[in-house]
Amino acid sequence: SGVDIQEGAIDIAHLRVWLSLVVDYEAKTSKDIKPLPNLKYRLIHGNSLISTAGDINIDEEVKDINEECTKQLSVKSINRDKDKVIGDINKLVIKRDKYFDAVFKDKQNLEINIDKLEDSIKEYFLFDSDSCKDKNLCFSWQLAFPEVFNNDNKLDRGFDIIIGNPPYVSNKKVNKLDYKNQLQQEFGFIDDLYNHFTCKQFSLLKENGILSYITSNTFFTIKSKLNMRKLLQSKYIKEIIVTPKAFNALVDTSIFIVKNIDKEKYKLKFIDTSKCSIDEYYNLEQACNKEIYEIDINLYRD
Repeated sequence: SGVDIQEGAIDIAHLRVWLSLVVDYEAKTSKDIKPLPNLKYRLIHGNSLISTAGDINIDEEVKDINEECTKQLSVKSINRDKDKVIGDINKLVIKRDKYFDAVFKDKQNLEINIDKLEDSIKEYFLFDSDSCKDKNLCFSWQLAFPEVFNNDNKLDRGFDIIIGNPPYVSNKKVNKLDYKNQLQQEFGFIDDLYNHFTCKQFSLLKENGILSYITSNTFFTIKSKLNMRKLLQSKYIKEIIVTPKAFNALVDTSIFIVKNIDKEKYKLKFIDTSKCSIDEYYNLEQACNKEIYEIDINLYRD
């Protein structure tokens, strides 16, 4: 599963997945060849940071319904009750699963049914239709991937692992974005986008899930990244790797691998490969120029 704000990136991702499947595919005769899977609901175009339309956070509302909270929802319903929405979400999971390998008319019929179910669910929340149409303004992870978040077992809701390279968009450029106000509303601050992405991901991971990101390493020391440092330190940081110059970018980069669980005492593994060549980095166990430190995490906590 994946989301990208650039529609072209999603098209390329579709193509790369299909090419990978074709390369590895083995068939003795033409009859053995099966249609390629439909990835429309697995790789999706949208703004993965913003789940708010107007003053309603759709992800939080759907989460409340999934957890069958007894508190009153903050939005009005229009001739729909909670049981109806839960039923529609369950149907959505089933139909999207069937869509993955559907062909011809079955595929078209499922698309129509899925669109109707999505509209029905959004109507329950009085979803702002104008905000919904502009994918740059809002995106609901809960509705986009109901099979991930709509599980009977609360501990099994969320992604097992999230891997990414969030965009390197500075605070100055973020302030020029069309959705700057939505960022402020959703996160309570405005900063480099990688800070927002890091904060968002922990709400999408299941307990014990893994987040692995390559980002600018400015979060090591810069004051504006204090919130991000505190968030990471509150989890179980398995490794931080300072990388060699990886891109044609002005910033230095690092990889952090974090487990979504609170852990009071442990040794943080810090690996400095900044002096390694790219070839050495790809064979890190045998790299001569790397430096490894094991540090008590409590030295960094307040």
